[in-house]
Amino acid sequence: MLTIVYQILPLFLIILLGGLFGYGNKNFNEKTVTELNRYAYYIGFPTIIINSFLSIDTIPKVEIQTAFINVIILTAFMFFVIWITGKLFKNERLQNTYFVCAIFGNVAYLGFPLVYSIDANYSTSLSLHIAGYLLVMFTLGIAKLEISKNKGELNYSKLAKSIVLNPLLLGTFIGIMITVLGISIPDVGKRTIGMLSASASPVVLFALGIFIAKNKIVKSSLAHASAISILKLIVLPFIFYGLSRTIFTDFTMPVSIIMAAMPVAITPFVLSEIYDMDKKIIVSAIIMSTILASFWLPLVIGWA
Repeated sequence: MLTIVYQILPLFLIILLGGLFGYGNKNFNEKTVTELNRYAYYIGFPTIIINSFLSIDTIPKVEIQTAFINVIILTAFMFFVIWITGKLFKNERLQNTYFVCAIFGNVAYLGFPLVYSIDANYSTSLSLHIAGYLLVMFTLGIAKLEISKNKGELNYSKLAKSIVLNPLLLGTFIGIMITVLGISIPDVGKRTIGMLSASASPVVLFALGIFIAKNKIVKSSLAHASAISILKLIVLPFIFYGLSRTIFTDFTMPVSIIMAAMPVAITPFVLSEIYDMDKKIIVSAIIMSTILASFWLPLVIGWA
């Protein structure tokens, strides 16, 4: 429990710092939030994606198979959430909010250090897990968001161009090519990518604090945030747990279960700046799921 609190506490401290600046300084406003999020979207997160692939070196066959299974499960879960929210809500903004938050957990900034602290031998497996989440979200997920964004004027050539040139997809493609082709990146390049990727999370958390200071959290957003937290913290890990005990018994799934139980990542907050999603619900879901995770994750780790 203390390990989890230790990993989560810096996230809240940076959010608090952003909130203090947002509350007490007029120069830190909604425009600041937009600019910080755009930096993360166009520079920070693409380098995070590339950096996650750079950490993959020698990959045991069983880890590749497990990662492939993870991608299948995550993809199926994403389409399930899209389908069920489509039945429940006619509002496409809500549908987008739910599926992005439900699929994208804080696997990089909370999941990796947490599981690594439990067993350092999981490092390669963790890198593959993070790559799997990035691959699903920034290919199929971004494609869905782009289609939703351009629905009113659906020009297929324009849509294809916007998907192909999406910075997150480009980062995923570059990362895959580096790994598959065995491209060697000079140390100075690795350090540069590492520094840029390390800047993304603090920048977005700071922006999140400013946004909270400038906006009241409405009660209606808490109901949706609760539903998203249940999907993210309980439903998804139980799917992994159930499949690991029935169908995929020959594969190493403990890491999959723990990573599936991570709270909502800050990435949806950045994406809400570009795509049609409810930013207030996303903020509530990030905070609520992160707080609940500090109590829930020790239980998940125990039965994973």
